[in-house]
Amino acid sequence: MKNITRKWIVGLKRRPQNIPLLFLIVSCMVYTFNLTIHSDTSMYVNSQIIAFYVFLITVFSILAIFSFTNVFARRQKFKKLWMSTAILLILAQIVFNILFIQILHYETAVREHHIVITEQLRFLADSGNNAFLHVILLGVTLLLIIFMPVYHKLLLKIDTGIEDDEMANIDGDVIDIASEDI
Repeated sequence: MKNITRKWIVGLKRRPQNIPLLFLIVSCMVYTFNLTIHSDTSMYVNSQIIAFYVFLITVFSILAIFSFTNVFARRQKFKKLWMSTAILLILAQIVFNILFIQILHYETAVREHHIVITEQLRFLADSGNNAFLHVILLGVTLLLIIFMPVYHKLLLKIDTGIEDDEMANIDGDVIDIASEDI
């Protein structure tokens, strides 16, 4: 078990970008696994642009993963361009999710003849909650990307050396082979 943990930490030392990549993948999975709820919401709500937001968030979620992996590809010349593209895609997802939540709130609570959320329309509330969760996950991912140099330095300070039991038992006696008689 110790060896598995040590190998995992060594892998993170070499590739700290795997942490934000994992969060990007999880946030994409959270959104796409709930895509049915979001599309049902976009069909039921009176606003037509909400379906466009769902489409853009889905596409940007997948593109953000590919953009972020291209930042760390070998022999890549445009690393800063790919990083800025990945960050812009994440920020765009956050903005479109917030707009989605605002429209959903307007349609279910503010409008004069608003939609009353009943048991059959529970997916409307679930869609808003999932969009809010997606915003939180994207925010954490963005912070992980921004602070990657900081926690990379902290990861490098973790000692992952292997102790050799035979070397630990030596009393410090030095044997001089050259002075012994043959």
